[in-house]
Amino acid sequence: MKRSNSEPAPGLGARLAERLQGCGYWRNGKPDVRRFCHDRGYLPQYVYGWLKGRVPRMRNLDKLARDLRTSRAWLLFGDASGGRDVERPAGSGLIDLEQFRAVTERLVHLEAELDAVLRAFPDVYLLLDADGTILARKSGQGSTARDEARAGERLETAFPAPVARRLAAGLAEALAAQRLVAVEYSLDEGGETRSYEARFVPLASARAAGPRALQIVREITERRRVEEVLRASEASFRLLVEDSVQGVFVHRDFTILFANAAAARILGYEAPIDLVGLDPRDPLAPHERARLEGYARARARGEWAPLRYECEAVRPDGQHIWLDAVSSVVAWAGQPALQVTFLDVTERRRAAGGAAALARAGREIVGTLELGEALRRIAATMLELFRVRGAAIFRLEPGSWTLTCVAFAGGDSAERWVGRTLEKNQGVAGRAVLEGRTVWVPDVLALDLPAWLREAAAAENRRSGVGVPLRAHGRLIGALGLADEPGRRFSDEELALMATFADHAAVALDNARLYGEARSLAERLETLNQLNRAVSAALGLDQALHAIADAGARLTGAALAAVCVADEPGGALNVRAHVHDGSIARLAATAFSPEGSAVGWVAAHRQTLDIPDVFGDDRIGYPEWWRAHGLTSFLGLPIVHEQALLGVLWLCARRPFRVGPDEERLLAGFVANAAVAILNARVFAESEARRRAAAALADTGRLLSETLDPGLVGQRITDSVRELFGAQSAALYRVEPESGDLLGLAGSGDAGPAFEPGIVMPRGAGLVGLAVRERGPVVTGDLLADPRVRLPAEVRARIEAAPYRAVLAVPLVSKERVVGVLSVADRAGRAFDPEDVRLAQAFAAHAAVALDNARLYAESAQRARDAEELARVARALTESLDVATVADRVVASATALFDVPFCGIRLVEGEDGSLVSAGSPDRPGRAFAAGHVLPAGAGLSGRAVQEGKSLWSSDVLAEPGIALHDDQRRMYEATDHRAALTVPLRARGRVLGVLILLDRTGRRFSDADIVRAETLADQAALALDNARLYERQRQRAAEQALSLRLAQGFLAARDLAETVSHAARVAADALGADLAGVFLPGPDAGVLRLVGGVGWSPGALPSVVAADALEALDAPLLAAHGVVAGAGVPMVAGAQRVGLLGVYWRSARSAAPGERRLLSLIANQTSVAMAQLSGPDAPGE
Repeated sequence: MKRSNSEPAPGLGARLAERLQGCGYWRNGKPDVRRFCHDRGYLPQYVYGWLKGRVPRMRNLDKLARDLRTSRAWLLFGDASGGRDVERPAGSGLIDLEQFRAVTERLVHLEAELDAVLRAFPDVYLLLDADGTILARKSGQGSTARDEARAGERLETAFPAPVARRLAAGLAEALAAQRLVAVEYSLDEGGETRSYEARFVPLASARAAGPRALQIVREITERRRVEEVLRASEASFRLLVEDSVQGVFVHRDFTILFANAAAARILGYEAPIDLVGLDPRDPLAPHERARLEGYARARARGEWAPLRYECEAVRPDGQHIWLDAVSSVVAWAGQPALQVTFLDVTERRRAAGGAAALARAGREIVGTLELGEALRRIAATMLELFRVRGAAIFRLEPGSWTLTCVAFAGGDSAERWVGRTLEKNQGVAGRAVLEGRTVWVPDVLALDLPAWLREAAAAENRRSGVGVPLRAHGRLIGALGLADEPGRRFSDEELALMATFADHAAVALDNARLYGEARSLAERLETLNQLNRAVSAALGLDQALHAIADAGARLTGAALAAVCVADEPGGALNVRAHVHDGSIARLAATAFSPEGSAVGWVAAHRQTLDIPDVFGDDRIGYPEWWRAHGLTSFLGLPIVHEQALLGVLWLCARRPFRVGPDEERLLAGFVANAAVAILNARVFAESEARRRAAAALADTGRLLSETLDPGLVGQRITDSVRELFGAQSAALYRVEPESGDLLGLAGSGDAGPAFEPGIVMPRGAGLVGLAVRERGPVVTGDLLADPRVRLPAEVRARIEAAPYRAVLAVPLVSKERVVGVLSVADRAGRAFDPEDVRLAQAFAAHAAVALDNARLYAESAQRARDAEELARVARALTESLDVATVADRVVASATALFDVPFCGIRLVEGEDGSLVSAGSPDRPGRAFAAGHVLPAGAGLSGRAVQEGKSLWSSDVLAEPGIALHDDQRRMYEATDHRAALTVPLRARGRVLGVLILLDRTGRRFSDADIVRAETLADQAALALDNARLYERQRQRAAEQALSLRLAQGFLAARDLAETVSHAARVAADALGADLAGVFLPGPDAGVLRLVGGVGWSPGALPSVVAADALEALDAPLLAAHGVVAGAGVPMVAGAQRVGLLGVYWRSARSAAPGERRLLSLIANQTSVAMAQLSGPDAPGE
């Protein structure tokens, strides 16, 4: 490239790069140093140095000039000659002697200085003429060069012939090229070989003499030895580190001299040669360069610097990585250098970050019990946590290997995935489930894939896949599937993190499933209860039928519901009651024939009939009527009791009915109740009368609660809630009926400017407004960032200045109307879990009771100031209906109130009046384990229960007349806390149990202590009684559901085998048993015959066993099935024992009293069902 004279000439590096490009050594816009060094025999580190402007040695400069087809002068100076001629003036005039004398003296002085300089160096200096004659010789101090060469000799005579020829050639080259030429040679001196270096320096020609040269000779024996050692050391070093997995490079003056393959790979370069010559600071992230440069400079100065450190680097493609590096000082090419050894620790840091992210993700996915929301959160968290392009959740279908996709995240292709299935061993998810471990496949297209998945993987370019099995409580419930672009490799740390995440996700999904099932069961039971109440309100048959039709319409969302009754067997089915949504002008008919109609088909077959499209079924008549009213679907349900048809409930709708397994069970329960309602209208009328009386009492209670001061009661509610949750603040709002705005009634804690009594929250604003709209509890971890929450500007400003961000809001519902909202607020990031939500809902549900208690407390506040702590404890006890929780709270309050080390509660159980230790098993400070039983009358507590009054003793062991149980005596003898106060727990005129306080021996309990303890005991007794009543109500509800399930199965049973098998299956499910069976009397006395059950081997039916062996659990039949525990109850019909119902487990456990009651219930209903069988299937037969 030609430059103008006005531009500065480029430097050495630029000219060298220009010649490399001209000679074809150019790649990717830069000199191809690697190929040039390979072709011409240069060391790469030298060439990189020259490209940066470092001046080469003379011989390297000459070699460069030859190889690049240019001159030395051009490389150095950029011109053609390398220098310029200087005009010399023509000599003229006479000689100035004085000046000549000064010049002569100056020359003599310079010659002396030169002589001193020459002698100061350990070299031999020879002045040679052009033919190799030694004109002069001078030796420096310490010179070890041989003395054969003397003035006047020629090189041929002063040195051996081979050496002389090399020296003569060097002399000739130096004189011809007018440049320095170096020649190395070796001489044998007394049996030892010594090496020398001769440098020929051409001298300017004197006018009277020919060309001359100065030969400088220095011994280099030691240097060669060191170089050989260094070369061997460097070769060994290269061999050692070349295949190392650790990256290694050596640099000096911030120029890389050597790098191994691992260093190039880690830093993102194609080959080690691409690193040689670079500045080691270049790959570092900009913010790291100053720190590491400081370390290197300090280490070069011999100062302290960290030997090991972590730093961030940036690859040429822009990817950021983290390095764990160790640096040390080494010798390289005979000079000090820095060696840096490093590893890529990006994955390790990512794993550490992944653990923290996993913890956050775990809190996120367990923050909901809604299955759909849990699925969405898990899929989204996988996408973010593992940086993949697609994440799917598969459900394992029960009893098969089929996987169904239930959630997908990544792009907009969810509809392509959700609902699709994988069969056994298909895809990474199928393999993970089959093998029971995490599976990673680089290319999923190499697996067995269904067509839809193969098409999706190819279209979405997600080829690298991971499958992780989902296990909950030891069982497989599904799998997670993750997919990313081709080439993505998942490290062992990532796979382990995925397995841990899958454990969290499985628990969250299983909890959501259980919650959904429990809620669905509760909703179904509640629906059935509502329908029972509705039909029970009818005083006659017509009213009952109308209630059934109305309930059926509300239950299914039908536009028309009607009940037909056959006035006589086989006769026409007449419409006796119907309801509609107001759009039905008239019925298609008021009577239907038993044949030729859909209603008649239901009556004849005693089966549910679901017709989604009435226009495609011949059993549906009156097509014009259906079209005129826009009705398209039909659902008919037989109302049957003991094989007798009581009627048909038929429904019409404008879209197909949703009739799944859950809906079928609900409808079956509904029609069963409808049958009972029809048969027992009078009984339900009496029940309705009782219900009205109870409703009147409830209305009276609500009326009393509405007379309280809302401000005072609201303040107490918010204070209690804030203390209950340990939150920053709590607030109570009232819905203004006219505007729908929320008015602040009372608040507790520090809410900043966000709340004060009288503040107005606009309708629908904030989380409290969202709770009103959704009529249910809502939770957010960050109120300002939740997209569901609408915040007007003024509301947002108030909340931004408040100290809280996480909020839980629960609506207060009265008479199906939202009348207010209770909110709990806390710091940002607090996650209100489902238990918090349930507690808040329970508190809201008992708000009426709390208000009434507030009134009572206000009236008695003056008389009970000294009992403030007891009142606080009493309020706390109303917050739970769990017996163990109430007992624990009573114990904790009593321990703090009376300052005693031990406290306990025993409840009266069984007909013998045994005292059972109550509370949670893990409660600290227990004297006896939960469930520990003492006989009636044992110890001071037993006497307190029997006598019905408080008793105390300063030393129970020394108290006369106290009959201690052995367990009590051992406990008292092992401790110094033998002073006891026992207070009976009395509620509704009966003793429920006893409160026991233990303190140091010798303490005397005062009358005030006894009064306070009795006050606490009264409150505790009420709470415990309510909790036990609640528990019994739950048991009754469970028994009703169980009874309903038994009745439905017995109605469907066709013979004895199906009847007893259904009973055994229900018993096994209810008690969680591995086996269950019904045993009937055998051919001989004392022998029972297994006639049906679940869990038995195919050859076990029928089997004959001895009754005694069966009760003792040592029957061979039980041993063959691995039974270690069991329970059995007799089956009685009238006064006759007709058999035995038994359940058995393969692990040690015992049947609780509640479980035995359930088992007795099943046995009794089974006995009745068996008694109703006739013919050969009757038990007697």
